Amino acid sequence: LNPSAKLDRLQSTLRPKKAELAPLRDAERDSLWEGKRSHGLTLEYSLSVKEKDGATVAVRMPAINKRVYDGPLDHQLYYIVDKYHRVVGEGDIYPEDHKLSKGEYTVRVLLRHDSPEVLRKLETTPLVLDRKLDTAVDNLAPEKQPGSLDPELQRSICRDFSRILFPERAS
Repeated sequence: LNPSAKLDRLQSTLRPKKAELAPLRDAERDSLWEGKRSHGLTLEYSLSVKEKDGATVAVRMPAINKRVYDGPLDHQLYYIVDKYHRVVGEGDIYPEDHKLSKGEYTVRVLLRHDSPEVLRKLETTPLVLDRKLDTAVDNLAPEKQPGSLDPELQRSICRDFSRILFPERAS
């Protein structure tokens, strides 16, 4: 067995700072069959890029991304705006990388469905940011780290902690 790992992205989770639910504006155009009307949920997230060279990020919502025909929504889009309200990136259900300069950004996610109740359940949906690392970290397996413990010693220590934490299981 020769385990290896490579860390090339860093994930962080953002909670929405604002959520607005409303029927879409054009009643005639946005009406569905049987008199139903489409509703939209706009979620806003704050994003800060502190790296002087900027960062490459992908915006994801794991609960709903990459689901087209079996997805719970009629529509999902996002766009990223800078502090001057200029659009610097956009996307849909398939996450893409966006190169952002140092600064403050707002990510707006637009979700559409004919049921406001369905959208209300999504008002606190977290947004996952995948930041691409400039340099990947290789060989994360503990046995390959300098100064790491011998694997047999690690197992012995784990057994000892188990006996201390769970004396009823000791044999």
